[in-house]
This record gives sequence, C-alpha cells and structure tokens, in this order.
Amino acid sequence: MSRKNRGSILITTLMILSIIAVICVSCLGLAYSNGNVFCLEYKYRVLKENSLSGVEITRSNILSEVKNALLKCKNKEEFSSYFLGNNQKTFCDRITNLNKSELSNVNVRVDKNNIYEEDGSLNFQVISDAKDNNYSRKVKVSVKIINPFKQPSIEEDNISNEESNLNSEEINISNKENNSQQLNEKDLVIIENYREM
Repeated sequence: MSRKNRGSILITTLMILSIIAVICVSCLGLAYSNGNVFCLEYKYRVLKENSLSGVEITRSNILSEVKNALLKCKNKEEFSSYFLGNNQKTFCDRITNLNKSELSNVNVRVDKNNIYEEDGSLNFQVISDAKDNNYSRKVKVSVKIINPFKQPSIEEDNISNEESNLNSEEINISNKENNSQQLNEKDLVIIENYREM
C-alpha cells in the first residue's frame, strides 16, 4: 500500500509546483509589462515637458525681439518690417535659438517660415519637437504679435502742413516716450492653441 501512495504523492507535488511556477511566471510578466508601460508614460511626460519648455524659451525670445522693435521702430510700417521681409529669416533664427538653455534634443522652428500679417498683427506658428531615441513629442502653438502703432486718424490729416510737421514731430517724440513707458511687450505677444502633434 505504501508503495502505491508514493507515486501519487510525487505526482501531486509536481502538479502543485507546476501551478505555482505558472503563477510566478505570470506575475513576473505582468510586473515587467507594467514597468515598460510606466517607463513609456514617464518618457512621454518628459518629452512633452521638454517640448513645452522649448515653447516657453521661444516665447521669451519673442518678447525680447518685440522689446527691441519697440525701442527701434517709430510707426506701424517700421514695426512690421522689423519682423517681415529681409528680416524675417533673422527673426526666425533668433526666436528659435535655444543655445542659452540646457535643453538637449529639442528643436524649435517657425512652421514653414511663414509669418503673415492679418488685422494689424503678425501671425505665425511655432513647432517644438523633443526627441529621445525613437520617441518624439511635438507641440504646435499659434503666436500673435500685436502692432502697437495706430494709423493716423482723419482729423490729424486735416491739420495744415506747417502745423502737421511740427505736431507730427512732437507726436512722434511723445508717442515714442509714451510707448516705451506704457507699452509692455508682454501685452503685445499672445501665444495660444497649444496642441500636440
């Protein structure tokens, strides 16, 4: 009798050990896949934050350029030409320059190098792309730079030539002083429509 029981105990023990081994392998696989998912989510968040950081550095560069434009420009046309025409490529290069930051593997560019004027403001889109090996995350934003200089009114055009020359010089001087004191470049730059690509 005891000889027959030894075989059944061995088989039962092997079955229990194989069930335990299957459960352990399943738990290890689940832990490994959860670890991979966590790493991917972490990488996604880091890349997204790096892309947003690229946008914020670009915003800072745009504010600096607008501040320079306010100091150098006297009217609406000069303000627009500071950003458009022959200066457009230089402006795009300056605002997308990330050399002063510690961001690595982040590339910022003006979409299609296209800056267009609409409703008295300059509009363009900026794309910030953060990469890490085979993974990348892009953020695209719309930028609007409001032109602070107004067109001369009809009443100012009706003033006689002598008075208009004197008045225009005084107006330009006072406008430049008022603009530099009252205008803040932060009020002229609007960044909106943050979207991931």
